[in-house]
Amino acid sequence: MGQIKKYSNFIFFSPGPVGDHLVTIDFANHFFEATGLNSTILVKHPNKFLRDLSLPYDDHIDYVGITSLGGILKTVWLSIKSIFQKNCYILIFPIPLPLYLLIFCKFIRYFTRSRVVGFNHEGTKFFPVGKGYRKDLGEENTIPLLAEPFYMSANEMLEFLGYKSINRVPNLEYIYNENIFSKLNIQKGKYIAMHVVPSYKFRSLPTDRWNYIIKELLNKLQGVKIVLTGAKGDMDFINECISDLPKENIVIAVGKTDTQELLTLYANAKVNVTVQTGNGLIINMLHVPTVVVNIKGTAMFYYDFNEKAKILYSTKDCICDPFRTSCNFIKYKGGEYMACIFNINDEDVINETISRYHGK
Repeated sequence: MGQIKKYSNFIFFSPGPVGDHLVTIDFANHFFEATGLNSTILVKHPNKFLRDLSLPYDDHIDYVGITSLGGILKTVWLSIKSIFQKNCYILIFPIPLPLYLLIFCKFIRYFTRSRVVGFNHEGTKFFPVGKGYRKDLGEENTIPLLAEPFYMSANEMLEFLGYKSINRVPNLEYIYNENIFSKLNIQKGKYIAMHVVPSYKFRSLPTDRWNYIIKELLNKLQGVKIVLTGAKGDMDFINECISDLPKENIVIAVGKTDTQELLTLYANAKVNVTVQTGNGLIINMLHVPTVVVNIKGTAMFYYDFNEKAKILYSTKDCICDPFRTSCNFIKYKGGEYMACIFNINDEDVINETISRYHGK
């Protein structure tokens, strides 16, 4: 900190999904550590889970859900203050602007002392050449989105805004809640936590292969409990993953945790196994032993910042785009799966999990 104050406040826009929102929180923390300035996060799809992710940061991050009356009034007041203050609004994710946000950005750009900046990305399905943020925000308010992890992009934006970059990797603080262990009837540090359901099923392994992986872990780690996490809508997928397996050492945590209990669960597992999704980012930002069944592409969400993670993916048949979920798809038992994930060897997932379980 100690850098020259160029703006009064940073305002970030969060699209709402867990992973994107977590990146937004980390940007706000990155900027706070670099500049000492507080941030506001305007959330398109607010909910309690997202709100509680930033509880440890309430002293410097203001969470505002823009769909409630209170949130709308806060946003209006913030835009009015921006006429007189020099605030900086930041668009992290290069996604098409809905009409209301486009109008808002135009208002800030032309009628206030503040500015809206963003990462420009062109030449894709969503942003053909000439249709990126440069068109709406202006050349002077955009920088290119590079094929790099999000925390490196945070430094790119800091330097673009005239601040010094800092040496920082993503991390997530949490509020320890020991009640989760008695609630799930597990012992702290003596279980494997697994999150195997991404937002799109083609970004995971087929359920019969997860079934084999879980069965082998139960056989090779006698007495270990495996805790499965996810949303209520994930239960059909999870039930297929554990079909016909003995249930005495399988614990379903779905619908039984609040945000901080879930983080406590992940942070105190002997090892975590996850796919690339919002919960996968949570786990890796806690810097705990982890095995990631990972997409080769989408450079923004690469997890190599977690020194305790083993990242698994296959290059066989993979044609991943580093900017979006795009690969060869392999058809299997009525479904289709990304080649970089489908071609991962099940034994690698099992062996890496056992290795980390034993602290290797």
